[in-house]
Amino acid sequence: MAILFDKFKMRFSIRISILQTFALLLILTVVSITAVFYLGSSRIMVDLYSLLARVQADKLIERTVAFIETPGRLTRMTASAFDETPIVGQREKIWDYLWKQLMLTPQVASYYMADPQGNFIQARRTPEPATRLIDRTTVPVTDLWHFRNGDYGVIRSEIRPADYDPRTRPWYKVIRPETGIYWSDVYRFQSTHELGITGSCPILDQRGGLQAVVGVDITLNSLAEFVASQRLVKNGKIFIMNDAGEVITFGSRSDDETAGEGVGRLPLLKDLKLPWFEDAYRKHLATGTEILSSTTGGRTYLGFFFRFPAAFDKKWIIAAVIPEAEVVGPTRKIIYQALLITALITVTCLLLVYVAAGWITRPVKRLVREAGKIKDFQLEEVVGVKSNLTEIRSLSDAFMAMSGGLASFRRYVPAELVRQLIATGREAKLGGEKVLLAIMFTDIVGFTTLSETLTAEELMLQLSVYLDRLTRIIEQEQGTVDKYIGDGIMAFWGAPLEVENPALLASRAALSCSKAEADLNRRWRAEEKPAMPTCFGIHFGETIVGNVGSSQRMNYSIFGDNVNLASRLEGINRIYGTKIIVSQNVYEAVDKQMICRPLDIVAVKGKKKSIAIHELLAAKDEKGTEALASFCARFQEGIEEYRAQNWERALAVFEQLQKEFPDDRPARLYVKRCRDTINGSVTVPPDWDGSVIMNEK
Repeated sequence: MAILFDKFKMRFSIRISILQTFALLLILTVVSITAVFYLGSSRIMVDLYSLLARVQADKLIERTVAFIETPGRLTRMTASAFDETPIVGQREKIWDYLWKQLMLTPQVASYYMADPQGNFIQARRTPEPATRLIDRTTVPVTDLWHFRNGDYGVIRSEIRPADYDPRTRPWYKVIRPETGIYWSDVYRFQSTHELGITGSCPILDQRGGLQAVVGVDITLNSLAEFVASQRLVKNGKIFIMNDAGEVITFGSRSDDETAGEGVGRLPLLKDLKLPWFEDAYRKHLATGTEILSSTTGGRTYLGFFFRFPAAFDKKWIIAAVIPEAEVVGPTRKIIYQALLITALITVTCLLLVYVAAGWITRPVKRLVREAGKIKDFQLEEVVGVKSNLTEIRSLSDAFMAMSGGLASFRRYVPAELVRQLIATGREAKLGGEKVLLAIMFTDIVGFTTLSETLTAEELMLQLSVYLDRLTRIIEQEQGTVDKYIGDGIMAFWGAPLEVENPALLASRAALSCSKAEADLNRRWRAEEKPAMPTCFGIHFGETIVGNVGSSQRMNYSIFGDNVNLASRLEGINRIYGTKIIVSQNVYEAVDKQMICRPLDIVAVKGKKKSIAIHELLAAKDEKGTEALASFCARFQEGIEEYRAQNWERALAVFEQLQKEFPDDRPARLYVKRCRDTINGSVTVPPDWDGSVIMNEK
């Protein structure tokens, strides 16, 4: 009995100790928080609200700047996207470009371009989507309008009198002979009569002369709607104002607000008849205080006035005023409610701690194991944890919901990439590093024509089957699918985790993908569906890899010239009638394992330096590849004679190959080159190194 009592006493003492410790901490915490809250509740609430307002205002300023600067950045991009050719001659290209930019930025009313001769090209959203051309190269001058639907289709066209000269507008006059975006003061747009601001950017020729001006219109009404949607305050008012006391985001389109030719008059704060707002604003001007309280009509108000950063082009401020009672009024009631609730919770918690101390740990440990499975993306193995505790059950349900959500999310983010990034133990932050990577691009030949033969649903279903099959092969070969580019795939090997011989893995993946694509095409032809013939391009070299984007959303991707080169290699398959083209770097890395034939020495589009390219045909360990290896050796012999300018001997080799393999396009190509050189229709430069320049992608 004594032994049993001692065991029970020890067990009882531990539980009481836990209960005493918990009770002491809980009572001290409750008493301390209640005392501090009661003594300084009003001031704390004001300070907390002020801090929240500052944070929210900073976010609003940041979002407002982004709201305006995003179209500005697109405008700068537009200014760099066109050459010195007169804009009238590029109108279709410019219309299409400006329209796409317009669709990306719903806050923009229109994008346009004008040159010093007064020619004007525009894509606008309101009051009716349209594209416009004022052509001053014709006599008489024409003003052509194409009114369009949401798919860029022309609904109707009109030719109007050309009574608009962009060179007289404020956005054109503000341009200086330096690159950069310039924001105009508020003025009234001529075609819509709305107030707004315009960002404009010059296009300069090679001598620094003004070639054209690109502009973007943002209406004050859209800016007002944007600010109102941010809901910085609930029961007060919030405006964006300038140093002149004018209200930028008044949200009005009154026709009487005009002052001068083409210039919009903004209302002053006094025009809005908000005396309590005026009093707070005057106090801000007098004291320079950002957060203040003011009294109007016996009521106290809180005012918040935060300036936009100096880097922003306009001297604007966020001004918000709310009744102080909205913040501190309910404080006493909350205190009494909190005391009552706290007393009940304290008693309840003391009882529950005693009961729950013995069995709360086990389900928590099981949840930790399930969390580890979620961390490793082993989502199919996650199971729920049963418990009598509501919190544990809720946490288990949340884990299951998280698992289900991540399972859906995993369809958009490569699970293997996430596992590898976690395995590296590095924090996800913006930036990159140079790594030796193998890069592969794929593309379906004639996809545009193919898409015209299927409905949208049929096309997406067939394309999804195709992409799923190729993606699985790439992942099986330890590759990372960077992104899907329409019908194509961009993948790489060697990051974030290093792999052995990434070029070999990429080559094996390309061969397997090619076989899978052929298998799918045989099945689709039997089902009377269109085939999806695919080309591949692989390069191996030093590439920048890392996170790009914003602090809120990042994309782990690769960048650099070697990425572009891999893309170009995929594209030139069409020239040689091949399926898989690899660079010299890849060939050197896989020569012992793969059968490749030399194709050419080329300078791909956008590159001055020539590189040797090869066609990847098969793995050397495959059965029945002896004839293929012999074919490559004979083709190599012809290439060597060709590059040595032994035209007759090279022609003999390639003619024999063409005779044996009449469908081989590279052999036909070299036969033609040799004949053209022999008969004198093509002259080889003295310093010729065997290379050709590719003028298409």
